[in-house]
Amino acid sequence: IDAEMLGGEGGPVFAKQIAAINDPARLSEEVATMLAGALSEADQRAILAFTQSPQGQRAIELELAARQAFLDPEVEAFARAQVDSGPHAAAIDRLIAAGDMVGQHQETAVLTTEGFYRGLREGGAVDMSDAEITDLAQEQAAGGEADTRDWLAAFFTLAYSPLPAEEMEVLVAFWETDVGLRFSDALYAAFDAAYGSRWFSMGQATALCLSAEDI
Repeated sequence: IDAEMLGGEGGPVFAKQIAAINDPARLSEEVATMLAGALSEADQRAILAFTQSPQGQRAIELELAARQAFLDPEVEAFARAQVDSGPHAAAIDRLIAAGDMVGQHQETAVLTTEGFYRGLREGGAVDMSDAEITDLAQEQAAGGEADTRDWLAAFFTLAYSPLPAEEMEVLVAFWETDVGLRFSDALYAAFDAAYGSRWFSMGQATALCLSAEDI
């Protein structure tokens, strides 16, 4: 945002605002609260039983490591090149399809863009109707399905390549269960709500900086 909209002139005040808006501890608490309200106690017990199992813990550790590694563009490029030759290509396709991950990611992109521009509007930086904002968000997200699918496949290829085939099957099978699907839906809904409010606040902060520059 600073580079593309503020010409790199946001400064430490803007950076501090963005950091506060995206405080990891607050985000974690919000998402956990929303998940607790969205899932039945039975589903929560089943989810915890899986995520706290050795297989679940191993999968979480691998995903966190892959997330960190993907901060390096060269690692992401390497992973993208390994998708077709990875050891779990078919299983990863099932995993992505199980929770409609591509569609869910596209929806998140639209919602966050809408939130940002509504924040800009709230701060007086743009004069756009809700319909115009939605059209813009959908236009920006359009055509991104293939890249989203490629990114997901690359991420899971990097993360899960160390897993033996039987552990990969256990992982995918969980996400294909009714409990796994409800968990996936609840996760996306929780993060959509949390990210939407944060992008709205970031839009407001950006509008404030733009107004200060005008002055």
